[in-house]
Amino acid sequence: MNSAEEALRGTGVSLGYHNHYMEFLPYQDGTLMDYFLELTRPEVKLQVDIGWQMYGGSEVVPFLRRNKDRIVSVHLKDFVKGFEKVEKDDAFAAVGEGALPTEEVLAMLPELELMDNGLMIDQDRAVKGAVLSSDLAKGAAYIEERLNIQHGNQRGG
Repeated sequence: MNSAEEALRGTGVSLGYHNHYMEFLPYQDGTLMDYFLELTRPEVKLQVDIGWQMYGGSEVVPFLRRNKDRIVSVHLKDFVKGFEKVEKDDAFAAVGEGALPTEEVLAMLPELELMDNGLMIDQDRAVKGAVLSSDLAKGAAYIEERLNIQHGNQRGG
């Protein structure tokens, strides 16, 4: 990763890494992600899938705060409460309806400097028995509502 980042330097292209849950499993005195961050230069950026991060057992908000200078985008992926006891493919939830600390993450957006282009819904599967487009619409509405509330733009009704 360091060599690839160096080769790309000056080209207008930056190198980032997108995680899955395995990187947040315990490894030695931390996680595989801790080891990855230790071995790579700060110029190697992160596209953090915080749903997979949570699924791997890591606390989302402290990790984001510790690594905010390396994070270029955040993927919101939500899992049902109690996801640890559910088969992975049945554990997905619409963003805002599961265990992910979504409100805390959205409150951090100005600190992470991701407001304009660094926040994405990344939902691998629909909630069991639902339609993916419906879950995506619910997640988008949830995010829009929370961001409007944070910025004092509540819609009257």
